[in-house]
Amino acid sequence: MVKFFAFSATCLLLLTSTLSHAEDWRYVNEYLLTSDSDNAEQQAIYLGALKKLHSSDAQAGIWLGQWRFDEPVGSESFDVLRLSYAREMSERTDIEAQVSLTDGADWTPVLGRLTVVHRPSEQWRIESSVEKGWVDSVLGLRQELGLYSYSVSADWRFANQWTLVGSLLGMSIDDGNDRKGAVARLIYEVASRPGLTLQTRSKWLNSKFNGNGYFSPDRLQEHLLLVGYARPLLQDRWSLRTLAGAGTQTFRSAGQDEINNDLYYLEIGIRGWFSDHLGLEGKAYCSNAGGPNQGAPDNDYRYCNLGLSIIASY
Repeated sequence: MVKFFAFSATCLLLLTSTLSHAEDWRYVNEYLLTSDSDNAEQQAIYLGALKKLHSSDAQAGIWLGQWRFDEPVGSESFDVLRLSYAREMSERTDIEAQVSLTDGADWTPVLGRLTVVHRPSEQWRIESSVEKGWVDSVLGLRQELGLYSYSVSADWRFANQWTLVGSLLGMSIDDGNDRKGAVARLIYEVASRPGLTLQTRSKWLNSKFNGNGYFSPDRLQEHLLLVGYARPLLQDRWSLRTLAGAGTQTFRSAGQDEINNDLYYLEIGIRGWFSDHLGLEGKAYCSNAGGPNQGAPDNDYRYCNLGLSIIASY
């Protein structure tokens, strides 16, 4: 991976340096790491070059990277070429698109995502997306299980300190499994403590069947109570946020008893600039739900995710 990344970085820097002057370019080194207590791990590393397009008020990018999956059953690795495009269509509407060309030993799927965000008023924000992805476990990749997912969500700030968020989502997997669900969040901003929020988050998800190589019970419910806090640091050059909480998880598959687990969640995010040209953005979270676990999780299961980007802007 190190040799591949060094080669990719050299190619990108040479390419972008010949296309235009350094101004209006942003270089991003993006790193993703996930792991769980079942010894399943993912690592992805990318180098991206993003160009601001003044004529259309947009930003286009090219990314080179590698995505590796390691589990007790074996490993899979993919080289990735990703193209990205984001544009502000109007003061109230933005679009973002990505297409990823992947190259593995036995499978070369094309992945992609399109997201549209519309803000019809101060109180409303609507987001819709469609994505072509894959089942991100070694067994799922070896079965060449692609998936199409769709979602639409709305944020409604119905009072000065209250926001209600609702989402509908659907997923169709190549093995014939269909999944449908919803997410609801209620956010209260504590006026006496700026940056402090009290939140609820609930998730409902139904599946056609429990798939081979990924966790998809017939019925899944999760309910969390969360406390969030965000504050600026170092003369507002940096911002730090945390989100933590606990709740319950309930799921059941055909022919099996209902299982109830305690549920916890911890998230830390940071964003800021070391200088006018060098910045950092990161997010890490851990929970005892999610991940590519193939069996039913329990209270001892753990899944952690780290995403980190180093940004050079000129």
